[in-house]
Amino acid sequence: WRSEQFEALKAGTYTRKEKDRDGKVKERKFKDKAQRKEGESLIRRDAAERWTLLRARCDAKQVKARAEALAAWRTWWDAHRSDTAADWLKAGLRHPKPSVRRRAAARVASGEMRDFVPSLTEALSAETDSEVAGEQARALASFRDKAVVEPLIACMERMKPAAGEDDRARDAKNALVAGVDLALLDLTGIRGVPPSGAGWRAWWTKVADFYEIGAVQMCCGREYAMSLKGGSDDQAVLEVRRWMPKRGTDGGEWLVQSFEIKPGDVLGRRDVDAKDGHGKAIKVDLMPGLTLDHMERGQREVSHRPLKREAVIRAFLKAAGEPADSAHPEANVLVLEAPVR
Repeated sequence: WRSEQFEALKAGTYTRKEKDRDGKVKERKFKDKAQRKEGESLIRRDAAERWTLLRARCDAKQVKARAEALAAWRTWWDAHRSDTAADWLKAGLRHPKPSVRRRAAARVASGEMRDFVPSLTEALSAETDSEVAGEQARALASFRDKAVVEPLIACMERMKPAAGEDDRARDAKNALVAGVDLALLDLTGIRGVPPSGAGWRAWWTKVADFYEIGAVQMCCGREYAMSLKGGSDDQAVLEVRRWMPKRGTDGGEWLVQSFEIKPGDVLGRRDVDAKDGHGKAIKVDLMPGLTLDHMERGQREVSHRPLKREAVIRAFLKAAGEPADSAHPEANVLVLEAPVR
């Protein structure tokens, strides 16, 4: 405002309404040098008065806001002063504001607070905000625990789009599913599973009995499971398991066999030194088989806080005798890894 007034004074268009001795309002003009100098003083005085009034109004609003904030925190402290910091975080996971729930989940993940698994699971089961659900899912996955796979998959199943939903609700559910899917990828290391609750449930049903965090494993059909037990730059030791049910019962046992293969070799139909309950020789039949493409050394993160990494060796296998899927290249390669002993 002051700059505008100075510009008008400089251009000779600045006027000011003042009362004369008789009380009449007249318009005063500032044209000569002496008048312009007086006008500068008047403009500065008016600007100072405007600024003082503005500051007073702002200060009054700030004082009121501080009083309201202090009253809110005083009420909260009176109700929760006997709670622990863990209780405050658990309350934060159930807070009505999404931003508070998101920060609480991030705090739990950064601190690796394993006692919060039940609270995070409960919060995720009721979450509807995609960003918050993604943060909560990442917090659960950061514990590197087999027990958190089930609630993550259950959350994806709960978010299955229903018939008749509008596009907005459907997009919100798809965004939530995508966030949980990334957490499952980080936790399990499995690639190629369809990013849906049904896809992850089908995988988990096959491998839940023998899956272990820290070794990437995959089921080949309904009866076989595979993991990398070790190897070098030119050789892999693959462990193949086959479920052997006991006749007349619901139980059974796993037949475990290890095979050494080199890049270019195909692991398909192999005879093993074992027999079934009928006395017949058992075969490991992974037809059309898997071809070992190459071996690779690398590192993986074991924990976030404190940061720990371990050396691993990875085996890259491709399906033998099947054309590659150009639309989903990640589905063409099975990556198994194991710690370097």
